[in-house]
Amino acid sequence: MSIETDETRYAERARWYAEAGVNQLPAREPQVIHALTLWQPWGSAMAKGIKIHETRSWRCPLEPGTLLAIHAAKSIPPHVRQWLLRDQDPGAKALREILKRRALMPDTLPYGAVVAVVRFQECLSTGISCQKQMSPEWINALSWEDHNLGDFSQDRFAWRCELVRTFDQPYQARGGQGLWRWQVPAGALEGVTL
Repeated sequence: MSIETDETRYAERARWYAEAGVNQLPAREPQVIHALTLWQPWGSAMAKGIKIHETRSWRCPLEPGTLLAIHAAKSIPPHVRQWLLRDQDPGAKALREILKRRALMPDTLPYGAVVAVVRFQECLSTGISCQKQMSPEWINALSWEDHNLGDFSQDRFAWRCELVRTFDQPYQARGGQGLWRWQVPAGALEGVTL
């Protein structure tokens, strides 16, 4: 269903109300989409289109084409902050280089808010049994930044997403573990096909 369809449905209901002599327009039904909370700077990296794949230990249950709100968690856990800013691990060093290059320093990022909406495209497994899914095109398309912003180790799932909308003024939201539902503020996804 698209927002145009919702608008058309609303206009039809409003016309019916007017014909029936009712002066008050019907209330619009709120749009609700799935959401996923990410720690910063990973949430903002996805909002800037740098991070294309979200990696998880579980397969994405969404259908391809489903909209997914990206929520930046309300804080960075101390152990993650220490790893990001001080650890000498090669992954931490690569991540610090990305953060510096892309101006994604943790102290300047939004927290506790929906920062973007993406469209889930596909879920690929890094497991040996699913090598057929990881085509050479997919592997070659993985940028150095995207690779270093995810955990592509054995038996993980890479959720490929396409950036749909970034919010200059992120929408405050509580967030949650796993997939949760976000009520979309009026106009936030205007012109976006659901």
